[in-house]
Parts: sequence; structure tokens; C-alpha cells
Amino acid sequence: MENATYQLSRKRLENLLERLHHEPEVPREYDSFIKEHLHRGIIEVVEKAREGGVGQVHYILHHAVIRRDKLTTKHRVVFDASAFLMVGMVEEDRDVLRFPWVDAIDKPSPEIVVLRFTHVVFGV
Repeated sequence: MENATYQLSRKRLENLLERLHHEPEVPREYDSFIKEHLHRGIIEVVEKAREGGVGQVHYILHHAVIRRDKLTTKHRVVFDASAFLMVGMVEEDRDVLRFPWVDAIDKPSPEIVVLRFTHVVFGV
């Protein structure tokens, strides 16, 4: 059974991907942000085998902020809990900070992957 926050976050992701693809550089920059966080160990891919128990999984909504008036950082990824990435989380608590993304932004039909934060998100 799918979690209500997963359903909401997946619908938000579908809308986000549709909006991002109106400008070719925006989805690549968004994806680059996600991949950089994966590389740095700030987030990790959630293994399907361990889904988490009822009430122990929460999905965070995220969206793009585009500022055409800025010379640097024209695109930002904003998590609705505001990212605060300096404090690590123990593994058993990470399932409360999940969010959906896609495996390859340039694929015609990308597959949804579930990621989760390994660090505390500010405001949570």
C-alpha cells in the first residue's frame, strides 16, 4: 500500500518534470544537484527490499526556483523542509526523509527512483 505522502510527492514530481522540460538546461541543472548530493553522500537511493513500517516513512516535496535575474545560481532545488545538510542521521531514521526523483532526466520515459536524505533537513 502506498503512503499518502508518496502519492502527493509523486504527483508533484510529475508536474515538476513537465514544467522543467520547457527549458532544456533546467532539468539538467536540477538533476546535477541531485547527483551531486548522491555523490557527496548527503542523500542515498532507497533499496526496495526495505520499505519501512507504517508511520515511519514520509516523503518530502521539492521544487525548482528559477531566478533569471541572477548572474549565478539561476536555478535552485528547494525542499519544502528547507535543506540543512550538516547533521548526519542514523540509518534507522532516514526513511522519514524520502523523496521521488527519476533515474535519468534525458530519457523519454524516466523511471521513478526513491531517494532519502542521510543528513537532517532544516525545519524537520
